Order: sequence, then structure tokens, then C-alpha cells
Amino acid sequence: METLIIFGAKYLFAAILLGAAAPLISLTASDRKEYVKAGILTLIAVIALKTAAASLYYDPRPFTQGAHALIDHAANNGFPSDHALFSFTLAFLSLSVSMRIGLTLIPTAAIVGTCRVLAGVHHPVDIVAGAVLGAAAVAAGTGVSRLVPPRKAATQE
Repeated sequence: METLIIFGAKYLFAAILLGAAAPLISLTASDRKEYVKAGILTLIAVIALKTAAASLYYDPRPFTQGAHALIDHAANNGFPSDHALFSFTLAFLSLSVSMRIGLTLIPTAAIVGTCRVLAGVHHPVDIVAGAVLGAAAVAAGTGVSRLVPPRKAATQE
């Protein structure tokens, strides 16, 4: 069981990354550009939100308070969980273009978060914050993306 927890805590994120990239294959060139643009704007929002949240609240990691950790980790601020934040961000972002992929990745992101708690490197509040901030970042990124008009190709006369 510990092996599955460690896998989920450390490596399952890669499957979410691949899943979030999957829509790039089937989208039209125009939709692909919009998805990438929304992704870049979401990344900016997620970094800003994570930085702000971490500066406002400090949550010591469980292993610094006597819990046993299954994986090595620095004894720094656990709030919010980076793994949960980026997993949920990618899941919600993919939901904006593919309901099927998004609805598969959201529970997978929850598994990543659960494994991080079971591995003793995060408290549940760190995971919930990651999910909420990820959703907010995607809302901001996709909303701003729709406000930014697409670049028109230069025409030759």
C-alpha cells in the first residue's frame, strides 16, 4: 500500500500533465492556440495566487509535527500543496476544452492530493487550498484569454 501512496504522491502528476496535453491533438489550430493562450494566462494566475496564499498562511508539514513521512521533503511551508495546485489547475483547464478528459483528471488530481496527505507531507487544508486556487487560476486565465483578441496574421500587399 505504501508503494501506491508514494507513486500517487510523487508520480501520478505526470499522468495529469499528459492528460491535459491530450486535447492538443484533436483541437483545431485556432482552438489549440486559444487553449495554449489560456494555459499561459492560467500559469501566470496560478503562480500569483500561490505566492500570495503562501505569504498569507504558513502550515508546517505534518512530518515536522511528529507524523511519519513516506517520502523525503523539505521542512518548508506546505500551504498550498504545489502538487495539488498544479494537478487541479491542469484538470480544470482541460475541462474547459474536453468534458471527458476534465472529468477524468479531476478525480485523479484528488487522488494526488489524498496521497500527499497519506504520505505525511501535507495536511488536508493544503490540498483543498490547491484545488480552490487552481479553479480560481483557471477561471482567471480562461476569462482573460477570452478578452484578449486573437492576433491577426500580417497581410502582404
